[in-house]
Amino acid sequence: MGAKLFRIVIPVSGLDRAVRFYSSLLLVDGFRVPPAIHNFPLGQALLTCYDARVDGETPLPPSPQLIYIGVDENLMQLRMRAVQMGATEVDHEPRRMPGGEAGLCMTDPWGNRLAMVDAHTMQWGAPVPAFRSKEVVAAPQQGVLLLRQDFLNAVKGGEFSRMKELLALDHDLIDTVDGTGASVLLVAAYKRQERIAAYLLALRDDLTLCEAAAMGAIEPLALLLRRAPERVNLPGADGFLPLGLACFFGHGDCVDRLLQAGADVNAVSRNNMRSHPLNSALTQTSQECALGIVHRLLRAGAQPNAAQVSGHTALHQAAGRGFLEAVDVLLQAGADPGLRADNGATPAMLAQRAGHAAVLERLRRHGDGRRPPVDPFAETMMF
Repeated sequence: MGAKLFRIVIPVSGLDRAVRFYSSLLLVDGFRVPPAIHNFPLGQALLTCYDARVDGETPLPPSPQLIYIGVDENLMQLRMRAVQMGATEVDHEPRRMPGGEAGLCMTDPWGNRLAMVDAHTMQWGAPVPAFRSKEVVAAPQQGVLLLRQDFLNAVKGGEFSRMKELLALDHDLIDTVDGTGASVLLVAAYKRQERIAAYLLALRDDLTLCEAAAMGAIEPLALLLRRAPERVNLPGADGFLPLGLACFFGHGDCVDRLLQAGADVNAVSRNNMRSHPLNSALTQTSQECALGIVHRLLRAGAQPNAAQVSGHTALHQAAGRGFLEAVDVLLQAGADPGLRADNGATPAMLAQRAGHAAVLERLRRHGDGRRPPVDPFAETMMF
């Protein structure tokens, strides 16, 4: 029997915290060897977290070299979890490692450098066959990443035939995610590639709550809520919440079901948009659709003056789009027409810029007949 790698030691300070970090990162519980060691079995080797202080020893310095760990899951999903657990210096997207593997580099809370490697790209010293199709001839070490990026580009660009060709080449591409962690199904929906989204939806039997809400898949949504009602207010990997997605895509029946299940009508998306469900509802191009969802949200207790990251409230959005009925409903619910966005614009200014005279007049009347502040941009555009 030849030599085998037995153990890799990771120095830590605070064993319980280290166990939480690595259990979450690796999705492995491992086992404690009292008092100072916790082992995580990884294949034929052990990843050992060791707290020297518990043994009365001098703390060890961080590992001086990258520790390579192969994982079967999508690296972007792992990235989101690592950041949430306190990892730093995390790559924004997978990189090609020196051995040709696709990996994400990061630093754990104790200064140890880790390289989380996509197990499907591990070469173990031997060449990996290149992916080939009519148009794709990738180098062995780049094949997987190039194929995934090609697939994402086809989905975003609405290239239906190309998307099908690549999916036939590697069905696992259906699990692709973009740089924010959004699944390829959500990417197709965000890009309004309805034909591609419908095709991908038909191939999926394991929708997440966010995907079901975005796609208006009411039966899977209801089933997921029955199975795990506690997840109703959990964001997806890209930070958007199920209720916000149902509002954004105009699925009133999904909005109803989510509210019945306890969705927080004033919850803010966990990303840079900081959008509320009301903000999401007013992105609709159809006033009828937007109005139906706005009514639902207000009845459920939505705050009419909630603002997203730019400071724009739902009233700003309705005024800018010329949605007179929605403006009326929001004003009756207590929306303040005097609120300014971060750039200083009021709802009346946005209505004026877009030439929505009826909305502008309604806002003026609601403001006791006073004219809104002059919008210098609008005045300039008149001349």
